[in-house]
Amino acid sequence: MPSPATRSPPMTPDDKKLVEIVKQANPRLSESIDDLPDEKKAEIIRAVASVQATQQGRMVAASASLSISPVPHPEFLVGYNQAIPDGASRLFTLIEEQSHHRIDIEKAVLFTQNKATLRGQIFAFILTAILVVVATWFAISGDTITAGIIFGTTILGVSSNFIFGKNWQARNLSRKDPRN
Repeated sequence: MPSPATRSPPMTPDDKKLVEIVKQANPRLSESIDDLPDEKKAEIIRAVASVQATQQGRMVAASASLSISPVPHPEFLVGYNQAIPDGASRLFTLIEEQSHHRIDIEKAVLFTQNKATLRGQIFAFILTAILVVVATWFAISGDTITAGIIFGTTILGVSSNFIFGKNWQARNLSRKDPRN
């Protein structure tokens, strides 16, 4: 949040007139700034108006556009090609490399998570097998109470881990879903 010293003054009647003039002159800019708060709208309109000055018999005009896409508007690509030899191609190469890099990182994260999950399942299986063998040994030696406790807690622990683990996984996936 900007400090009070840097905050734009509210829209004046002159700013509102400028907004109407800009809307008529440049509908694309108008669409871009319609949803902005009045203070920001006034700041943009003042900037555009200050740039639109007459110098040596020529009108100098400025326009602004807003893009949310990672890919620039084709007009800008032409400008990149004029400023830098093969600039648009270099820009797209950079975007593609970034995309491949992100995909590689996501693959590495998934691979590591899957490996950790598999390791956990293997350790859980080994621990469960050992506890079943120990409980069986207690049952054969006649200590059925200890055998029952070991069997019961083992089965309870394994089944609750599967039940709560699946619920935890479903909650995490629903948090990551952009539609929620």
